[in-house]
Amino acid sequence: MNDPRIGKTIGGCRIESLIGKGGMGAVYLAHQLHLDRKVAVKLLLSSLLGNEKETKDALVKRFRQEAFFAAKLQHPNAVQIYDFGEQEDTYYIVMQYIDGKNLEELLKERGALSIEDCLYIVKEVARALKAAHELGIVHRDIKPANIMMRRDRSIVVTEIGRAHV
Repeated sequence: MNDPRIGKTIGGCRIESLIGKGGMGAVYLAHQLHLDRKVAVKLLLSSLLGNEKETKDALVKRFRQEAFFAAKLQHPNAVQIYDFGEQEDTYYIVMQYIDGKNLEELLKERGALSIEDCLYIVKEVARALKAAHELGIVHRDIKPANIMMRRDRSIVVTEIGRAHV
């Protein structure tokens, strides 16, 4: 299936490929044109905007809140948010691109991790969560799919904005 978003420019970012989909949005690898760098762009899924359970305004508010909370947290183990906006009724969050895989993918590929790897990952995640808690933010969705391991083995927690203050 052809994705009509590929090749479009949204929020100053040219969409290149789909990285993944979650409950609220789809995340794309993109090129931020004015700063000439790779970024990830999360788009609010338009299929949710017609959902009767939640109004469009409520979904957009939750999406904006996600960007706001995540942007407040400046920490090496937390994904960085660069921008939030709306373009032609498409809501987007521009964030740091993490070159690596999430733990869910790694576990499927490798199976169980060593005790040393597990301790390292938990320690790094705890650092991000501690920084979030110091801002009054509770993550609420820690799971392997929301923990990224970069190629250099550093750990980054994503989906910070799914938090509660």
